[in-house]
Formats: sequence, C-alpha cells, structure tokens
Amino acid sequence: MTVPTNAVRERFLASALAAVGRLRDYAAQLTIDPLDTGVLDALRRELHRLRGTAGSYGFDVASERIGRMEQRTSTWVVDPTLEPLDRGAHVRRLADALQPLFGDRSEMPVEGLVREVWCVDPPRDRVAEWSRFAPAAGVRFSVMNPATFTERIRRRERPYAVLALADVGRSLQMPDGLPLLLLTDARHTLSPPGRSFGAVTVVDKDITSEDLAVVIERLAQRTSVAGGSVVVLDDDPMILLLSKAICEDAGLRTVTLADPARLIATLENERPSVLLMDVQLPGTTGFELTRRLRADPDWAELPVVLFSADTSAESREEAVAVGADGFLSKPVAPAELRMQLLARIEQVRQHRLAFGLSPSTGLAEREVGLRQAEQMFGALRRDGGTVSAAAIRLRNAADEARWPHACAHIARALRGSGALLAHVDDTSLVATVREGYDVLLRALEALRRDEPDDPAWVVGVAEASTVGAPHPEDLWHAAGDAATAAIDAGVPMHAWTRDDSTRAPDVIIVEDDEALSDLLEYALRQEGYTYRILRTGPEALDALRVLKVGSQKPLILLDLDLPGLDGHAIHERLRVERPRDFVVVFLSVHGGDADQVRALRAGATDYLVKPVSLRVLMAKLPRWARQPRS
Repeated sequence: MTVPTNAVRERFLASALAAVGRLRDYAAQLTIDPLDTGVLDALRRELHRLRGTAGSYGFDVASERIGRMEQRTSTWVVDPTLEPLDRGAHVRRLADALQPLFGDRSEMPVEGLVREVWCVDPPRDRVAEWSRFAPAAGVRFSVMNPATFTERIRRRERPYAVLALADVGRSLQMPDGLPLLLLTDARHTLSPPGRSFGAVTVVDKDITSEDLAVVIERLAQRTSVAGGSVVVLDDDPMILLLSKAICEDAGLRTVTLADPARLIATLENERPSVLLMDVQLPGTTGFELTRRLRADPDWAELPVVLFSADTSAESREEAVAVGADGFLSKPVAPAELRMQLLARIEQVRQHRLAFGLSPSTGLAEREVGLRQAEQMFGALRRDGGTVSAAAIRLRNAADEARWPHACAHIARALRGSGALLAHVDDTSLVATVREGYDVLLRALEALRRDEPDDPAWVVGVAEASTVGAPHPEDLWHAAGDAATAAIDAGVPMHAWTRDDSTRAPDVIIVEDDEALSDLLEYALRQEGYTYRILRTGPEALDALRVLKVGSQKPLILLDLDLPGLDGHAIHERLRVERPRDFVVVFLSVHGGDADQVRALRAGATDYLVKPVSLRVLMAKLPRWARQPRS
C-alpha cells in the first residue's frame, strides 16, 4: 500500500475529527428520539464511510471500533426495541474513544464550550424535529425532567440555554442570566413582546427548526463566547495578521495594535473579552504590562494570554507570577490559540453567571439589579427624597451585536455618578440613581459626543415621585416606556409623562386635596402599591378613558367634589365606556343617603365618608385592589 503523504494524512485527520463531531450530534439526537429512522440511517452511512477510510489510513483500532458500532446500528434499524434508552450513550462513547485516536487530547472539546440546550419536559415530537438542525447550528439537545434540571443546576452546571413549556419554565429556579426559551401557543415572533427580561425569550411551541436556530443564535450574543472580542498586541505585523485570522475564524471580533503605549486607550475603547500579548515588546515587556494591568482595578480581572518564542521554564514561571492566565509558544498553533482564547472567555462567562452578571456586558442581570435598587428605595422610604432611573435602549435592534461594546462605554461614562447599572435585555440597560436624573443626562450627552461611532441609542428617564412608583420595577417600567416614546418620536431623550404609560397602577387617587393625597400616597408606598394621582375632574376622565388596563383592575379612590367635573359624572361615564375595567371607591365629605345610594347603584364598590380612617382604609384595600379583570 502506498503510504499517504503528510498533507493527505492531515486532510484525512481533519475530516475524521469533523466526522467525530457529527457522531456526537447523532448521539444527542438519539438521546431525544432513539427511534428516529432518519438519524439512524444517517448514522449508519457515516459509520460505513468512516470505517473504510480509517482502515485505509492505517487506523486499524479505530476502524474495528467503528465496524462494531456499524453492526449495532444496523440491528437498531431492524429491531426498534433493542437498547432504545442507551443508543445515544453508545454513540457518544464511540466518539469519545475515537477523538484521541484521530488527534491528540489537546483537541478534545473544552469543557463548557459545548452548546448544550437543556429541554425540560418538552414536547418530544417537536424536539425530535428541531434536532435536525442541531449539527448545522452547533447545538446539542438534552432532555430531562425538572428534578434533574434542579440537581444539575445545584451542581453548578450551566447549559447554553434552557427550553421548556411556559408552565414548566416559569416554575424552574433559573440562575440569573441563564437563557430560557418558553414555549407557548402564542404566535411566534423573533422579538416577542412578551419577553419579560433579557434572558427570557417566548416562542411558539410550533416554531420551525429554522426559526429556532435564529433565536438560539441571537441568544449567543449575550450567553456564549459568540460576540466576544480580543485585543492582540505584538510588534510583528505577520503575527498580528495571523492572530487576527485565527481569532476571527473563531468568531471573535479582533483589534490589533503594535504600539504598547496605546494599550490602555485601546482597552478603554474596546473593552475586550481577552487580551493576547507578546512578551518582547518595544520599550517594555508583556510581563511588565500584565503586572500593571493586575494592579489596576479596571483591568485586574481581564483574561491575559501571553505568547513568546522563549518557552523556557523561567519565562513560564514569570508569566504565572505576574498574573497571566495563559502562555503560548511561537509560532502559534491555530488550534491551541483558539482553544486558549475560548477557554479564557468561557471562564469569564461562567464567573459572571455565578455572580448574577450578564455574560456579554458584565453588568448586573435584571433580578440582581432590582435587588440592589430596592436598597435605594428603602433609603427613600426612610429618609425621603426621590429615586430616578434612565432606560438606555438601542434605536435599531439590528445593532444588537454591537450593544455589549456600547454598554462598556456607557458604564464608563456613568462611573462616579452613583448610578446602579443593570442589564435588561440584548438591546437595553437601566441606570438607577438617588435624587434627580440630570447627572445621568449630562454624562450620557458627553458620551454621545465622544463616541460618535457607537450604535445610536436613546434615553428614557423617570422619577419615582412623578410615576408614583413604590418599587424599582415600576420605576424601570416607566423609564422603559419613556425610551419607547423617544424612539417613536425620533428624539434622543424623553422624560416620562402619564401619556407614555403602558402599565396601569394598582391605585389611582382622584383628589384635589393635596394634604389627603399626600397621606394616601405615603400609605400606599409603604404597603407596596403602585399609584397615580389626578387632581381635576377633566384630567381624571381624560386619563381614565385611555388608560391601558391589563389583567387586573386598577382601584380608583374617587373624590366627589372635584374641579371641573364631579366624581359622579366621572364614575357614570366610565360605567358606560369601560364597565369592566375599574374598581371604584368614593371618598367624600358628603355622607348623605342620596350621594351614597347614587354611587352604589352606579356600581361603586364602597363609599367612605371623610375624614377617612387611614387604618380602616388600608385594611379594606387588599379586598379592593388587584381584582382580576373578568
């Protein structure tokens, strides 16, 4: 037999390793549906082809193993009852055995980089269909029940994403930032309006394989190494060219520079996921630069990989001593460089997830941010004052791949403002600050001038005292409404007004007596109710006629004597125009039978005579407020 040349042998090994990857995909699909005849037939053909070529290239052990699996697969096709629950495991073990035979162990998949999607009690027929796109999309499905999910999360395992029916998914204890795809009967869109926060996406349970692949790829921008970036520092232009090609082939946005003096400015501008740096540099060394970065709080956690032609033990020890995360020898092996960079980025991702931070931006995830902002509201209730929020959102969702880059600039601009920043979703973040929002607007306007190349974003601002928001979530929602209004109006900034609101409050106070409304406002805030105050009859009627009401009826505390239009007229008009949308309770100094009977016959829930006992009012409030709208 003619001995194949090294080049031909290398091409075979690359082809064989790609085939091993396909075997892993088939194993995942058989775990989901072990009776899928299409998968079994494709697996048998893959094994048949690989067995022959492996033997021809002298890989006799591999050829023998593959031949045994080919025979086993043929029996699976004939007998559906044979090993149905173990088929995926058998194929997976074969792939694990072949990997070191066709390549060294350094080429084994890096733990944690496999794009595994956990399917918790999914519709089996749908998962079997979706699995057909898995090899092309680079994902793997694992089916499990909620108990298994909880146990694996407890062991700090993290999948690429979680997919579950809506009722099941809402009951899962999801770590902050872990992407969740909820399957519903609703019509599917790629930017679902029902998405409640950044890591949750709602999709139709009948979504096609192609559309599901798109959704998963969009999640990659904030939950995987995809969308990561690297800065490469080296004074050799050929090394820069080669490194850039390798990094971009791995899906990493790459910035190269040859001048060490520009490093900090480049890091400030790019906020990369990892830094790749030569040891021997003009006027300095990679060791010295790494030491400086580790002493700077801004860059102490930045992954740094050094590479050098000097691979002596002393150089490697020095790299460890100064805090480098990796050390590579020159000339750089593409596979090793790619593995090192992706492993460093994955470590950062896992670290951020463990601490409730967004993998892509490093900002607090929404739930973590809400807990932090709640402390501000605690101080507000105790000391008075106000709290403000700014929702910063991309004007064009198509720019979302550049959003993490813009977030780094926004975070730097707001440093020193006292603002708490939180990641909301893949196109927006929110900043919360004590007192007014002017300090945020000044910093953001300066950033807009300094970073003209950033994708266009808008700002919506709101104050808790204006919104009537007792909790940060309500304030954030109002700021988000203001940002939506800014996009609709084509302006860079908009301050919240009642006309912007897309969420009805729990309680609407219609009262021209400011002393009484202040007292009611204080009591509602302490009890955690959202509220809004309207001062005149015409203002109240105009607002209530157009107010967007969700699944719960807002409670209206309605004064009788109002400027411009009395409470009876408002109530009776609403009973005609919106008969099922509100719960109405009158508060009035008029205690006569005629007014009370008129109000109650028109549908009022109660009628309290002033002066109202605040204790009695608050005791009755839970029975009135948050009634379902049915």
